[in-house]
Amino acid sequence: MASQRRPAASQPSAFPFTKLLVFLTLGLVVTSRMFASRAKSSDPSAVAYVVVSHALTYPSLGEALLAALVLYQLRVMEVACGPSKYGGLVLCCGLIGYGLEVVLGRLVDVSGASGLHPVIFSLLVGYFLDVPRQSRFSLFGVELSDKSFLYGMAGWLAVVHGGRSLLSAGSGVIGGYLYWGSGVLQRVAVPEDLVAWL
Repeated sequence: MASQRRPAASQPSAFPFTKLLVFLTLGLVVTSRMFASRAKSSDPSAVAYVVVSHALTYPSLGEALLAALVLYQLRVMEVACGPSKYGGLVLCCGLIGYGLEVVLGRLVDVSGASGLHPVIFSLLVGYFLDVPRQSRFSLFGVELSDKSFLYGMAGWLAVVHGGRSLLSAGSGVIGGYLYWGSGVLQRVAVPEDLVAWL
């Protein structure tokens, strides 16, 4: 039986779910503006789109670009574990993170921020736990690593909308730790046929 070689990070097929999340993040910022203006007229399709897109759409293009950059940097996780398992990771972490966001939001009477915060911060837990530092350096006496820039961008996403974004980010972090602490959830994978279609 021939051994399967995992695709290199430079090959586009190496990270289809990362590409999908990045395209959704950027594409929905543009389309949500069109549907949001129609939603005021009670068009059912536009209203449904706005409700569903709250979980995926960032309020500004700048925030969406930053989130897309964070997601793209996290592609190393998809390359490491393979697209099928990474798809299961995104699915599980998204469901747990958004579920926690709703429950915790009702407890503290705050709605979560728009966008993929729960997914991104769940993935950051895995990045923190599983991806080793490649290099270290000192900046003004502060010890940093090659991972520090990504954490800085994520930190900005976590505070940009105050309590709302902190709630979403915190829900994602809790969801990430629940995923990485559960052997059952880590077995979830997206079918290979769907991966091939992407």
